[in-house]
Amino acid sequence: LTPFLQRFYKIAESDGVNFYFETKFLDLVFEERKIKGIIAEKEGNKIEIHSRLVVDASGTKGVIRTNLPESYGVETFKLGPNDVMYVLLQYIQWLKPEEPHPDHLNGFIYYLAWLGPSHLDDSVIIGIGQPGSYENVEKVRNNFLERANLPPYKIVKSEKGFTPYRRPPYSIVGDGFLCIGDASVITYPFSGHGVTATWMLCLIAAEVIDKAFQKEGYITREKLWDINVQYFREQGAKFAGLYMQLSGILHFTEEEWTYLIKKGLIYRSKDGELPEPNKEYESEMSFGQMVKMALGLLGGVVKRKLSWKHVKKLIKANSLADEIREHYENFPANPKDFPEWAEKAEDLWDKKEMVKKEYPSVTVEYH
Repeated sequence: LTPFLQRFYKIAESDGVNFYFETKFLDLVFEERKIKGIIAEKEGNKIEIHSRLVVDASGTKGVIRTNLPESYGVETFKLGPNDVMYVLLQYIQWLKPEEPHPDHLNGFIYYLAWLGPSHLDDSVIIGIGQPGSYENVEKVRNNFLERANLPPYKIVKSEKGFTPYRRPPYSIVGDGFLCIGDASVITYPFSGHGVTATWMLCLIAAEVIDKAFQKEGYITREKLWDINVQYFREQGAKFAGLYMQLSGILHFTEEEWTYLIKKGLIYRSKDGELPEPNKEYESEMSFGQMVKMALGLLGGVVKRKLSWKHVKKLIKANSLADEIREHYENFPANPKDFPEWAEKAEDLWDKKEMVKKEYPSVTVEYH
């Protein structure tokens, strides 16, 4: 275990938490059609664990959420190739560190590539993500490296993985149940980072759960519902807007991306800098910002730096982003109003366009 996890395990154990390592989830335990615990396998033996609350933090597999009954009020979809960003990481060291080279803040947004900090001396991490397959990532990475013209380096090690790239379930709570992290598809739409995003969810959940645990009785969906309300009205609404907005941004060509970034028309955080992975992104703009953006886009079209077709795609996506964000900001406080809210949300998401992005060696679909 990493020192970071060891520290957290010690804190948890001091609070009376028992950990079961090398233990596989098998099934849920129900009583009167409500979750009462789980059945797991450890060292070849089945064990049954009863609890007031079951939390699915099993990562992208979402092994508990995807095994819920359809009637439980939480979507059970599994993540397919088009629902994740496949990520390849290469830890590199500069062969001539005394000469100028890119620092860890540089981003290469068109290729969904970035340079991240490394614990090694004179080193960075080359990261790149694409949906569909690792083959897509490898082809796009080769295109990126041909264009990036990086100074000489050697590859120290390589890693790969994937992160969710789709909207979360409309509800993440049920009777005796909560899902968090990648199991609930909680990630930053612009960067794919999930740890800090799900910590925001966990802060909300801890407060609501603590309040519920102070009282006797079963932890019902209604007692947990405020987790949904607080999360989706705030961070969830921002993420929904940004994810919808991406369907417009991704249409632009590499040359158009260069122009947009140079003019500061997209990918700007509150302080005006290019976004960093864990900043709290905002898709809302003031009236003055909207006017500035509109004039900048129009100027790009007039100067033939931007395609009017692609600009119209962005305008449409921004309009839908406003609608979906506002809809999430009005997440129902009463579970009885949830089915109607979810139906409207589904109608809005159905308007989101699939984007085909033409790289030199591969066409990638963004759903």
